[in-house]
Amino acid sequence: MTEPIYFFRTSFYVLAICLFSISLSAQCLMSPISVADQIQASSHVIEGEVVSSRYFSSVNGDQIFTGYKLRITKIFKGNLSESSIEIIEHGGTLNGVIQHVTPSIKLDVGQSATFMLIPLKPRISNAIGRNQNSLLQFSCYATAQSIFSYERAENEVHGVFSEVLEIDEEWYPLIQGVTRQQIRVKGSLAPLPEIERRLVPNITGLSPLNITAGTFSELTITGTGFGATRGSSIVRFRPADTGGTGWYTASDVHYVSWSNTSIVVMVPTEAGSGKVRVVVGGSNSTSAQNLDIPYAEYTFEDAGILYQMQHANCSGTGGYQFRYFTGFNSNGPAVAAFERALEKWQCEAEVNYTVGSTTSVDAAVADAIHVVRFDNGAELPAGVLGRATVTLNCFASSVQSGPVYDIDIVFDDGTNWEYGPALPSGTEIDFESVALHELGHATLLGHIIDASEVMYYSTDFGLYNRTLSADDIAGANDVYVRSTLYNFSGCPNVIGVATYFDPNPVAVCQDITVTLNASETATLTTAMIDNGSSSFCGVALTMNHGTTLNCSDIGAQNIQLTATDQGASGDTDVCLAQVTTVENENPVALCKEIFIQLSPGGSYTFSGQVMDDGSTDNCGIINR
Repeated sequence: MTEPIYFFRTSFYVLAICLFSISLSAQCLMSPISVADQIQASSHVIEGEVVSSRYFSSVNGDQIFTGYKLRITKIFKGNLSESSIEIIEHGGTLNGVIQHVTPSIKLDVGQSATFMLIPLKPRISNAIGRNQNSLLQFSCYATAQSIFSYERAENEVHGVFSEVLEIDEEWYPLIQGVTRQQIRVKGSLAPLPEIERRLVPNITGLSPLNITAGTFSELTITGTGFGATRGSSIVRFRPADTGGTGWYTASDVHYVSWSNTSIVVMVPTEAGSGKVRVVVGGSNSTSAQNLDIPYAEYTFEDAGILYQMQHANCSGTGGYQFRYFTGFNSNGPAVAAFERALEKWQCEAEVNYTVGSTTSVDAAVADAIHVVRFDNGAELPAGVLGRATVTLNCFASSVQSGPVYDIDIVFDDGTNWEYGPALPSGTEIDFESVALHELGHATLLGHIIDASEVMYYSTDFGLYNRTLSADDIAGANDVYVRSTLYNFSGCPNVIGVATYFDPNPVAVCQDITVTLNASETATLTTAMIDNGSSSFCGVALTMNHGTTLNCSDIGAQNIQLTATDQGASGDTDVCLAQVTTVENENPVALCKEIFIQLSPGGSYTFSGQVMDDGSTDNCGIINR
């Protein structure tokens, strides 16, 4: 068993946030919110450019926030005299503590976009405390879906759920059509860099075309005009968190090698199926081929090293024990739906989840209590249906992995849920599908671009997906390869390596007596010798004897019953049943008269066979 060297971080958080809403479909299992509705619900709609970012902690130090300073260039709605504002978002990196939130807004310096904003909610402002700078602070109304990023070289605007529009000719008029206000210009976006005609990239091939994300898997891009060294050149992928809208840029840690004709890059967690783009000196080339990414796993970066996450034994039983907040526990249909989803990950992917006693903890905090709960009012962002939070606080560069020690799952309390087992109507969101998806995040899987899969980024009213695919299971299995190998027992709240879910098959036998029929046969089934065998994922029974008893079985014999779990584990248990076979058909004795002659000594050796005149028995005559 591998014993890694640990790097400890106090309160290192990685949050997987999922499920929120907009018009065309729904990111992370969202209910629709149209662009018009977002504009109307926002207090301010602006165009701006990111000029800097900062990280800071909450008042009590249990959360990290990122502040993005924006230089305002246009105001579409609301009044602002300031030239700059700050957008606050959960997550970031501070003093060796990392908090990663997905989906959330992640902005690069120099990025320009339209932002739909609201004042900070009390929960955030109370956590932040006194404003440490002079900038007005806002949140994006519906997190990532309220940012409409510009691809200025193509004159395009990309939203999470909106179609691609031209910035000047289509996007600005669309906003004005809703606000009925004149656009107030406060400045200009920074000029685009001049295109270097010295190098014009041209992609000719991708290999392999089927590849996983967040697994250190290396993609080779062949072509020409990439440049002898990378410099500021980048590789971009279709982002799975938006269903492929826009582009996601691989960070520096993902590049393995770069030459004028070949690039090797590790596929990042956020990458989805689709085309790949190489950008060199302002020029770009987009691949003709499409990548197929069947699953993605969570990663994080520290000090220029890329790490994966893994499960661990945090419950004493080899995994994680969920505990329902009392309010959630009182909703019987919600509990039943959650446990149906949980059972799929337990039985089909062998993820070691169990359910324990209820808890009074009504918050998703890093406390090693794995809480399942509903939110309180507007706690979750607009349109967010649920959020899975995974937390880790130590990792090892020797194995490039770190163990999760806390998992919390929160569902929206205001959604019109269908808890099942009936299917959702056109006005309902399917709770079991959302729970199955969120448990996928708890299993450290990211989004993919495939509408038929559980980990697809979106859903809608009336839709459902309650079935894990082979790709979901393959992703979970890959996570568990390292989870059962790398021992982080030296980490806080970690007992040891994870173990696969134990369905605990139990074989229970009973002794029986079977009577042969007139044909001297009888039927024997597993049900006849079973006395309540069971297994968590269902049980299949077999025995080491055929289903027919006959004369050769008369008497007592031990027959082995095997109980096999019907989940992926295939675990077994055995017991012995004593089966006594009898026959009740009387033999027919037929005699004949005989004459005997005594020996000279006056005796005669007598046997039954001498007198037998064709006696019969269905199972044969033992003695005559």
